[in-house]
Amino acid sequence: MTYIEIIILGIIKKEPTHAYDIEKKIDKLRLRERFQIGFSTIYNLLGKLERKKIIESKIVPQEKLPAKKIYHISENGDRILKDEIKKLLSQPKMDFAGVELGLIFSYVLDKREVKEALNIYIGELNRLIQDSFRMLTELESSNKIERILLNRRLAFWQTERKWVREVLTLL
Repeated sequence: MTYIEIIILGIIKKEPTHAYDIEKKIDKLRLRERFQIGFSTIYNLLGKLERKKIIESKIVPQEKLPAKKIYHISENGDRILKDEIKKLLSQPKMDFAGVELGLIFSYVLDKREVKEALNIYIGELNRLIQDSFRMLTELESSNKIERILLNRRLAFWQTERKWVREVLTLL
């Protein structure tokens, strides 16, 4: 599932809504530029998610205005969204987007599930840190560029681990 699909599901999960309100909420959360979400993308993905029975819709008449289509998450979609948020919160990547997106929509999980996923994330970070240390010790001293790149990765994972530990203290 793409980040944009997760964003749409997270918004719909919080409150059934129509496409225009999804657009406004994406802007309010400042996600449009970060995830490069075009206006037409949202409408296309709503159709795709509905065809896959991840979301459902109903037409709601409005007085003196055209009827609007309100989307809500299906039971299957709810399960998928929870699984995706757990993945985002438990699998480190070399970008910040996944875990940040997981935290933005962490309300779909209970507090215990969020903490559990973040503790798995820390465990994975520990593994990545150990792997980086091992690779550094095995690396020939003449390979300076590879050493620099490994040091960067190691610093990233260590900083990320520190940050996640701080997040856990706030939950």
